[in-house]
Amino acid sequence: MPYLEHLLSRIREAGMRHVVLGTSYRAETFEEYFGDGTDLGLEIEYVVEDEPLGTVGRSATSTTGSDTTRRWSSTAMCCPAWTCGPS
Repeated sequence: MPYLEHLLSRIREAGMRHVVLGTSYRAETFEEYFGDGTDLGLEIEYVVEDEPLGTVGRSATSTTGSDTTRRWSSTAMCCPAWTCGPS
């Protein structure tokens, strides 16, 4: 999971310490790999969707949040609008 590990390290460098990682398919893989986040200097909380809710559903059902909450979508990060070809 090099990409996600890189992203989490950048989150840590930005000063954030608590991460809520929303998962669905093969959710156990993430917790097995990252554990509680200690090795990355983070506190990782896992939210497992019984059925995929999509980006909006995940955000709408989040119980964690404050004025310092940041959300990223893996689908948005995989193909930013400026790299997906001609507009």
